[in-house]
Amino acid sequence: MGACGGRYAALWRGPSHALVDLHPSWADVSAALATFGGMQAGYVVVGPGQPQYAGYHAAIWHGSADTFVDLSPVGAEFASIGAVDATGQAGAFRLTNMPTSHAALWHGTAESVVDLHPAGAYASQAQAISNGRQGGYVQFERDGPSHAALWSGSAESFFDLNAPGGPTISGAIYGMDGNVQVGQAGFVDGTGGATVWFGTPDSAFYLGSLLPDDYSETWAYAVDVDEFGTIRVVGSAYNENYYLPNGTHYPRYEAMMWVLVPEPSSLAALVAGLAGLAALRPRRRR
Repeated sequence: MGACGGRYAALWRGPSHALVDLHPSWADVSAALATFGGMQAGYVVVGPGQPQYAGYHAAIWHGSADTFVDLSPVGAEFASIGAVDATGQAGAFRLTNMPTSHAALWHGTAESVVDLHPAGAYASQAQAISNGRQGGYVQFERDGPSHAALWSGSAESFFDLNAPGGPTISGAIYGMDGNVQVGQAGFVDGTGGATVWFGTPDSAFYLGSLLPDDYSETWAYAVDVDEFGTIRVVGSAYNENYYLPNGTHYPRYEAMMWVLVPEPSSLAALVAGLAGLAALRPRRRR
């Protein structure tokens, strides 16, 4: 949805999936990237000459365009929200005097912003949130690897899921639920892709290892843990060896869901159960 090559933030509501346009009339582009309860979150792009200063503005709505709230800190040229729950809004911002973006946490107002950027880091971003914790990545050097990151509401609480000596050397968190985090990681053995953690560096498990060899690239974007402890991870994978019914080789990206039953308390429990729990084999949805 959009005009002049732009796009508009939108919400689909109710059993009839009624479309609600969240785009402020004075904005050039907008996007809703996350929702929780009656709140939507994302960003609004503003051009010169509008009521707000030009740039990307972190945004929240409560179901209509006229409920837009600008969360951008004073002096920010970029700000965006990527995740939201009852404990806050997670994203990133960049001030005009900053070379890169900083991971950030908000509590409903621009003034509430908390800079999560660890001291000495080059760049960071928060893109997941659950029960008072935030997830994302931190980059310590300009051309260095990203590190999967956890915070508990402050820069000082930064926890590195790619800590030295662990099974992974790089990564980023894209989704989390309770003490389960999912995203991307590079492993010391040269493998890498969709990964699940259980709060510690050593708990990292490469979900791509559960797929047939046809799949060469994997991503994990979101996770849900239900009341029975079943973990559902959604993402995608690249099938290098898919063929159409007529025999034509047609590599393609496929939507994926990994279902882990029951919730493992550690990586060791997950691996030990693989042989006996058929439910731990991935269920693919395309």
